[in-house]
Amino acid sequence: MRKTDIILCLLLATLAAAGFFYRQNKSPGQTITVSTGGRSIRQQPLDKLPQTINIPTECGVITISKTAGGVKVISAPCPDKLCQKQGTITNSGSSIICMPCRTVITLTDTGHEYDAILN
Repeated sequence: MRKTDIILCLLLATLAAAGFFYRQNKSPGQTITVSTGGRSIRQQPLDKLPQTINIPTECGVITISKTAGGVKVISAPCPDKLCQKQGTITNSGSSIICMPCRTVITLTDTGHEYDAILN
């Protein structure tokens, strides 16, 4: 490979990475959806959410807290506490998942989000 080939490959890789980060959905999440055991147990606008919520799960109670524009898990009964370590989620499509308790907390946009449009 010549020096110009290497520079061209690096340039294309940089442009591809920049396009990936540019396309990511960065809109603020406006609705929280909580599901546990495969069932949706709560769906509520983020602005109407109380400061803390206790979610009953198979392995105990998960406590989530509302922050400025997002939510985070502040206590969980699971042994590894990975759901707490995920921190605050604020963007639409972001999730906090607690595998031992089979619980998913997701922020979604209130607008229409389409996976595909079929004619």
